[in-house]
Amino acid sequence: YANVSTEKWRLGAWSDTDGWPETVGFFDSRLIAANTAKHPQTLWGSQSNDLQNMRPDSWVSGAKTVEDDDALSFTLSSRRIDPVVWLSDQRSLVAGTAGAQWIISSAGEVLTPSDLSAKPHSATPAADIQAAQSNQVALFLDRSKREVYEIGFSFDDQAYVTTLLTILADHILRSPANQLEYQRLPHSILWVPRDDGRCATRSYNRQQDILGWSQQI
Repeated sequence: YANVSTEKWRLGAWSDTDGWPETVGFFDSRLIAANTAKHPQTLWGSQSNDLQNMRPDSWVSGAKTVEDDDALSFTLSSRRIDPVVWLSDQRSLVAGTAGAQWIISSAGEVLTPSDLSAKPHSATPAADIQAAQSNQVALFLDRSKREVYEIGFSFDDQAYVTTLLTILADHILRSPANQLEYQRLPHSILWVPRDDGRCATRSYNRQQDILGWSQQI
């Protein structure tokens, strides 16, 4: 075959040079990826119901119209460079960063390239540890890895609310945590392994107001 050059090409957002996404999740039938070495605050969403298709337009040659199911990409606009460290699929897409939690939503029913809003919520620096999920609430560690927070939508306040879960048990993470795992059955428990080999556990059932810390040795 003859070598034929072309002027039609596009530099990929992900590569060994610019980095690969370190944070992934799913939302509105899209694969969401975020946090590369060059773009730590940028998020990319696949085409709707096509998780491996990251094209910003259709396959039709010369397509110029942005459709609702096209792939999307956007960068969180903050004064500091705070990498996205976890994503949570809730009523809206919640992104935890090294400086705050961001609520990514739309005016309509689904997220689209032309209907997207990203706003900071609480200024709680999140640790680079995947958040756990329990009934539309994200449970996450702060940057010190000594405090556990939850963030979820409150129908009473009609807003996302962040709550410190260790406020009455600041001793429970005297040694920093290194992981979060939520167990639904047979008992609703949040497991928080610590660096010293012990494990903090929290009985967790918001519907029944069952909330209490204990320690496993």
